[in-house]
Amino acid sequence: MEQVENPMVMDGLRERNEPKVVGECEGCHEAIYEGEDVYDFDGGLVHQDPDCCMQYVANISYCKVAGE
Repeated sequence: MEQVENPMVMDGLRERNEPKVVGECEGCHEAIYEGEDVYDFDGGLVHQDPDCCMQYVANISYCKVAGE
């Protein structure tokens, strides 16, 4: 005999297992979830990922030719 899960119980388990969103990455602008490794820049969170870090720096600065 096959066991059928109660959908009322399954929905409750699914909600508890979904990570909580705690912020938005200032680099890629995607969700940051509780438990992820991040850099904190005066309250601005950035994923601990080279692409996110590079995009964050590009967003807060401007490019120029060195020495000019």
